[in-house]
Amino acid sequence: MLLSFETALSIVREKSAETGPLRGRETVPSHEARGRILDEDVLADREYPPFNRATRDGFAARAADVEAAPIRLERIGEARAGRPFTGSVQVGQCVEIMTGAPVPEGADAVVMAEHTRAQGRQVEVLRGVRASENIVCRGAEAARGARVLRRGQRLGAGELALLASVGRLEVVV
Repeated sequence: MLLSFETALSIVREKSAETGPLRGRETVPSHEARGRILDEDVLADREYPPFNRATRDGFAARAADVEAAPIRLERIGEARAGRPFTGSVQVGQCVEIMTGAPVPEGADAVVMAEHTRAQGRQVEVLRGVRASENIVCRGAEAARGARVLRRGQRLGAGELALLASVGRLEVVV
């Protein structure tokens, strides 16, 4: 149903009388912006994710090493969210990895824990994986400078979380 301009204006005036006067444009702390209308585009301050990130618990490995599964690899360490593995995965090696952790250098896939048998430093990979499998690649969610929220959006809990993730402490509403 299309409204005439006069009818739409009348509805806006009626609703604003019920909710109080419009406050105009202002900058507020992001955590106080819930329910407000965004008056600026919000851009990503860096690539998201900022690193290749594991989407499953398992073992980070080179896809070329495990394409002929079953195969045994040497576990050389572990990567956890907040505590990345700092070395590099070489031929015949893997790193135990938790969901959300950065994928170590040299690894290009994550074998799910359910498809492995680990015993000490030896890991038997029972099912092969392709390159990038079980990984969210760096910048896949947003490139640096990409618009993540549009001017005119109402800010709810999800949008406030997104503001926090891109480092916005204040926002124009």
